[in-house]
Amino acid sequence: VTLTLTGELTNTRQPDAVIAAALSDPAISGQAAGVSDLHCQASEISDGLRVTAQIDLPDAAPDDFVIVEHRNPRIWISDPEMTRDKGRLTAVLDMVPSDAKPFDLQGDDLTVTVLGTSRAVEIQGCPLR
Repeated sequence: VTLTLTGELTNTRQPDAVIAAALSDPAISGQAAGVSDLHCQASEISDGLRVTAQIDLPDAAPDDFVIVEHRNPRIWISDPEMTRDKGRLTAVLDMVPSDAKPFDLQGDDLTVTVLGTSRAVEIQGCPLR
């Protein structure tokens, strides 16, 4: 595969205001946000794993969105299917490694982030049940 790109890159040396604002407002921990429970379940699918993450976050907003990341950047992760039941957020997603086979998942390999309009909550690890 060959790709030819043309264009002009300029260096204004001025910080991007949106990026600067995001960097000045880092994610808070699950404990600081009041997360009372977090756990994940994994089941095999033909080309990887289906993972369900459940987060008990008492003041979850209607527009909160869950992102689950794996330590290995070569694992493709689908957009989650989200449900909410009072203060419990549930995200169901697929993880597919490069060899497209089920794999052993360790909860410590995951990072769960809850994004909302007013905050981001980042939790390292997701205990497996």
